[in-house]
Amino acid sequence: VKLTKYTPDGKSYIIRLVKGGDLLGYRSFLTNEPYSATAEVIEEATVCFLDRNIFLQSLRQNPAFALEMLEQLGSDLKHTEDKARDLAYKSVPERLAELLFSLKESYGQDTPEGIRLDIRLTREELASMLGTTIETTVRNLTRFKEKDLISFDKKYIVLRDLTGLSEFLPQI
Repeated sequence: VKLTKYTPDGKSYIIRLVKGGDLLGYRSFLTNEPYSATAEVIEEATVCFLDRNIFLQSLRQNPAFALEMLEQLGSDLKHTEDKARDLAYKSVPERLAELLFSLKESYGQDTPEGIRLDIRLTREELASMLGTTIETTVRNLTRFKEKDLISFDKKYIVLRDLTGLSEFLPQI
């Protein structure tokens, strides 16, 4: 599921991809505010909806569950803070390499050509996730392809050289 937000001028940006077992929208339960993102299914999915009152009652009656929700909230906050830092301080090639490695963890499938990312994302969606323009995203994808770090299999990206790709990751 792709979670998207819109700017006041109508531009969209992808805040994150949700995979099986992930929670979304629970912050709205806790703040009693409308959910501020649009959720769009990008591949076959089963989505479960919870009643707010039952959810809150479960939190009150089950401290272990309440702690798990606090951990989830803390994890989501860390992810958001990291993303803001990355947009401010990392180059587009660094962010692209990190995104490809992140997608590999959730969607990577071993093939003879390399690790195929089993998720179809348009160039526009990739640009949105990177916080940059489509042109810049395409230019960097082309650069990675010319270095034989990635290739394309129809609408899928194949990671061909993880070691070479990791050279674009920021050094700690």
